[in-house]
Amino acid sequence: MRIYKATIWAKINYGSIAYHSANNNLLYKLQVIQNTALKIITGTHKSTRTVLLHIECGMLELNHQREINQLKYHARTKALGNDLPINLSVTKDDPVYLKGNKKPSYAMNVQKLNEYYEIDNIKVQPPSYYSLSEISKPNIDFHLSTLIKKSEIDSNSATIALDCICIYRSTIQHK
Repeated sequence: MRIYKATIWAKINYGSIAYHSANNNLLYKLQVIQNTALKIITGTHKSTRTVLLHIECGMLELNHQREINQLKYHARTKALGNDLPINLSVTKDDPVYLKGNKKPSYAMNVQKLNEYYEIDNIKVQPPSYYSLSEISKPNIDFHLSTLIKKSEIDSNSATIALDCICIYRSTIQHK
């Protein structure tokens, strides 16, 4: 399951905000890819219902995952202010964004999701940024000779260090 999430699911999920308005046939093909991968992972029969498969694996259908990603993206951009063009398009009630019988755009979809889940008025905390002047440069001394003086080295720590070096060398030679 970890390999699936790291390879297939991550690639499907990555651009989901951009391709949510793609053709239904293409989105269905992505769902089939996910279902097939989950059936292979779990070793279930080909005729296993996908609802049971998603419950067993703890995965959402891709359309629900796309909705979650859109709402997360909107929350992140909303925190940056309402002056962003993407946020202005979400707050406008302009029928220009819906063209013909095509799927709704990102802005229209986020508006519908906000109304459906009743999260229109959630206040998002603005991000906190630090000024470069507030960050101090660390003072790091990279000269080991000033840290370890030969006169202060006791014989016990020197033999331990040499033993560790010998062990390290022998393991490298055996490989």
